[in-house]
Amino acid sequence: MENTYYIDSNVSNRVLNIGPDFLTAQGGIAQVAEYYNKYLFKEFNYLANSCGGTKFDKLMCLIKSIFVFVYIALFRRHIKVVHIHTSYYNSFKRSAIFVYLSKFFGLSPVIHIHSGAIIEYAQSDFAFVKRVLSKCSLVIVLADMWKQYFEEEMGLNNLEVLENIVPVPNVNKQSFGDGKMHFLFLGRLVKTKGVDELIDAIVENKEVFAGKVVVHLCGDGVEESNLRTKIANAGIENEIIFEGWIVDDEKIKLLNHCDVFILPTYFEGISISILESMAFRLPIITTDVGGNPTLVKNGVNGVLMPVKSTQAVAEAMKYFLDNPDKVKSMGESSSDIVTKFYPDNVSKHLSAIYSKLLS
Repeated sequence: MENTYYIDSNVSNRVLNIGPDFLTAQGGIAQVAEYYNKYLFKEFNYLANSCGGTKFDKLMCLIKSIFVFVYIALFRRHIKVVHIHTSYYNSFKRSAIFVYLSKFFGLSPVIHIHSGAIIEYAQSDFAFVKRVLSKCSLVIVLADMWKQYFEEEMGLNNLEVLENIVPVPNVNKQSFGDGKMHFLFLGRLVKTKGVDELIDAIVENKEVFAGKVVVHLCGDGVEESNLRTKIANAGIENEIIFEGWIVDDEKIKLLNHCDVFILPTYFEGISISILESMAFRLPIITTDVGGNPTLVKNGVNGVLMPVKSTQAVAEAMKYFLDNPDKVKSMGESSSDIVTKFYPDNVSKHLSAIYSKLLS
């Protein structure tokens, strides 16, 4: 089954992908790289320019990747396209190094922007971002809104919208059997993912949610200690479960057991965690930022809400608590919408992009 997704080796072996080490790093780009490796490429030429660990570890990873890249450019002459997966700020600055190196060695650099905050970053360092993107043979973005921005504001004409990727899931829906509604959060425990608003919504509506809902917080991050303190002080330990950073079978189990996915994020690209949850037939509660409105149709497969609104989070959760029949119907709509992000479609689109660059 998986072999049908592979990009033809005559194309893929001429492409070098660059991004975070998906074996040690966490986050959406690392997840995309892992899925590319598993579902799109039979032989994945991949160079990690960042990794998990200390600042020193990250610096050493970057330096090593530069030397390895130079070696590849000099001695692996079949490589013609360099596909660079990036975010914003330091990630973008790292990526710029490989754009310029690619141009120096006569290769075709492709920047693939995964961050929903790229417009804000571009506006803060407009000249630099424009200069780097102008050097690229192609700039890949995740939705039309970013394509429109770079075309209209920077005058770029080298843009392509490419679907993010999510694997076809092993859906086996089950219940926790406790009569409660279970909400799933997948992401870093940082302010920009809206975790404060999520916890505050439960704290401020304790009489409504106590004994009726459970929120599974899956992830780690700098806010974890503050969140634990807030939860303990409010006495809502029974409503919140810290699951840590989950992968593989643990993630699949929660995706199959939970009722609703929730992500009150401040900005977003095309969220892998939202796509995964849609594939597992979950309705989605999220904010109307970035690429979220392209995935979530308000009232069809979930609820879109304004950013940084504790009240909106609470109202969205109450909606499903009061209308449990919507969980299944909206979940089925999520399943229908997500199919274009499956590997068979993405592999065809990406293969066409590579073939055009190589021709």
